[in-house]
Amino acid sequence: KALIEKTIWAPDSVIPAIIVDAATAAQLRTMALAENTQREAIHPIDAYEQVCDIMADGGDEKDAAESLGLSVLQVRQYEALGKIHPDIRAAWRAGKVDESSAKAFTLTDDLDRQLEVYNRLKKSGMLYYHGVRHALGANSHDAKNALAAVGEKAYVKAGGSLKRDLFDTDTIIISDTALLSRMAS
Repeated sequence: KALIEKTIWAPDSVIPAIIVDAATAAQLRTMALAENTQREAIHPIDAYEQVCDIMADGGDEKDAAESLGLSVLQVRQYEALGKIHPDIRAAWRAGKVDESSAKAFTLTDDLDRQLEVYNRLKKSGMLYYHGVRHALGANSHDAKNALAAVGEKAYVKAGGSLKRDLFDTDTIIISDTALLSRMAS
């Protein structure tokens, strides 16, 4: 109706439709997603929801990748984007956060920290990719050099943890910079 009211389609337009047999709602969404992505790119949150549907039906990352024509890394990226705080996802969908900044929020799994950083940067007018990355601990060259000197295995064995950026293979978030500094000294 809306397309006719906006005169995009004539009232007597033929609307092509494909009728398919699907055993589950997830299978139906997968088919619809495949059809729609051939026409126009979908929002990454929609792709995340599709990955969730496949996994809810008993699939894993490999199944989702095969069903959607993606790599396992892309499925992991969509999963990470879907784990961004719901308020930030809503702002992204509404166009108040750009895609690169949204990706930067995946550098931490801590939803409270994501929201704190989001609110602080939004208030200060610094809500952009590099601001988010910096606030979440990315881009520390000193830490990268110290980690290279100490070694990832030794750092993790000593109790530290590392989080790799799924969107930038050069970025590693170090959980305990004080521990790393002590080990590097």
